[in-house]
Amino acid sequence: MSKGGPTDAELAAAMVEQRRGAIIPSFDYRVDYCATTLRGGGKAINQDALLCRPKLGLFASADGMGGHAAGEVAAQLSLEAIESYLAGATARDVIDAYAAAPDLAQRRAVYGLIEQAMEKANDVVMQAG
Repeated sequence: MSKGGPTDAELAAAMVEQRRGAIIPSFDYRVDYCATTLRGGGKAINQDALLCRPKLGLFASADGMGGHAAGEVAAQLSLEAIESYLAGATARDVIDAYAAAPDLAQRRAVYGLIEQAMEKANDVVMQAG
């Protein structure tokens, strides 16, 4: 900082960092989290599944299939497919591009990525039968 206050460059850098932090977290901080599920009333087993991967900034839950056979398997398979898809190099490139330039086009790319991950999860569950 100069004697008369911050320089234009310092102000610009601070504004960029503030904007970036408001749009997407930089994950340079600690996140405390907790996850739990509850077996539905009258059901013999809990079919819910949870995914907590703080290093990826990825948290998800999958509800079972309302007591249908192997609902817990479907829930777990779907989360594994989503994690695999979003942890891949192509997905990380899209997410990193958004973090670097959080404009509307990059945001749409991230939404498209999430949609593709959900479609992949659906495909995996359907193929498992």
